[in-house]
Amino acid sequence: MPHSRVTTRSFAVEEPSGARYLVAEIRIDCPSCGQHVIHIAGHHLRSIRDFCIQTIDEYPGLTGSEPKVESREAFTIQGGGGDPADN
Repeated sequence: MPHSRVTTRSFAVEEPSGARYLVAEIRIDCPSCGQHVIHIAGHHLRSIRDFCIQTIDEYPGLTGSEPKVESREAFTIQGGGGDPADN
């Protein structure tokens, strides 16, 4: 059976107002259960990480032996929002 493919990206966004936020994206392409795309707001990442660690520790035989994440991208988006009045 072919392996599943997991790719991840994170987006740090700074809005023209100065507000900043982070989004994590996880893409899974699995021959057993299909394709999934998950977007998670950055302020939830620590609680989700802790939940995943606890679940893996509690059910090690049911969490499989997936290959490592194939790729990881991270980038920051900044800009004036395209408003000509900002020039």
